[in-house]
Amino acid sequence: MKARTALLLMLLVVLAAPAAADADSVAIADDGALPWASGAAASPVETLASRIASTISGRDVTVRCEGDYDWGVLAAQQGFDPGTELGYVPFWVLTSNGVRVGAPQADTFTELSPRVCTSLAGFALAPTKPTKCTGTRAAPQPATSVVRQRVTTTKRVKVHVHGRVAYRTKHVTTWRTKTVPGTGYAQVATTPAPCYLGGNRSLAPQAGSYWDDYFRYALAMLALAHESVHLGDDTSEVHANCYGLQWVRYVAQQLGAADDDAVAIARYEAEVVYPRYQSVPGYWSADCVDGGPLDLHPSDPAWP
Repeated sequence: MKARTALLLMLLVVLAAPAAADADSVAIADDGALPWASGAAASPVETLASRIASTISGRDVTVRCEGDYDWGVLAAQQGFDPGTELGYVPFWVLTSNGVRVGAPQADTFTELSPRVCTSLAGFALAPTKPTKCTGTRAAPQPATSVVRQRVTTTKRVKVHVHGRVAYRTKHVTTWRTKTVPGTGYAQVATTPAPCYLGGNRSLAPQAGSYWDDYFRYALAMLALAHESVHLGDDTSEVHANCYGLQWVRYVAQQLGAADDDAVAIARYEAEVVYPRYQSVPGYWSADCVDGGPLDLHPSDPAWP
């Protein structure tokens, strides 16, 4: 008998162990094909995602990306809504005369939806990650000013003395215009930096569409981490979502995010994405907090 575990898509909300990297990087080769249409046995993003999933699950596993048509076929076979489900892992249960024998065991692969794979590939291919933005700062700029000042000069003037012409020196006060160098200040754009600062704050105001995209990238990373936890033979959706949350920083780094941005993405997952699962039965737990029963590293002050 085969069962499956899956991660569901939530309504989007608009927000008004590896070596750390100091800069973003392109994590996969661009073969010009969709994640599920590569001419190779596995597309670049499938290959990278499989390495990530193998690390998280602790065994050699495979990630499969599906296009819209094949995802629809799988949805009909497995009985799920292709528009809301993000991925699943098949679990096998041995039975004897209709009686379950042993615990459910995960298959060696996970299926991911088109939207998840598209987001993972887009993020991995971006030289500057779309979870970054630019702010502004005051910077000194060369400037000049024009001033008028009163100056005293001397000149020789012609005068008449007893019927003859003579010259004498006369002091004359006049106004003169002078250009004076100085320093001015202007607002200049900073280099791209992690846009999410925690506490629903951002480096700079962004359009709603920017946060829609941010949510989509973050959700795709959580989906990969979630299904990877299932591939480690854990059937619990609560565990997969909470443990997956704590693997997001690693996933983001492997997709090419600089360490500071990976930290920001993980914080966004914990503060914005994960809380939305409170409305999805069986996917959220109050124990999924720093130092809580589901904290994988309770002695580590960093969360998640």
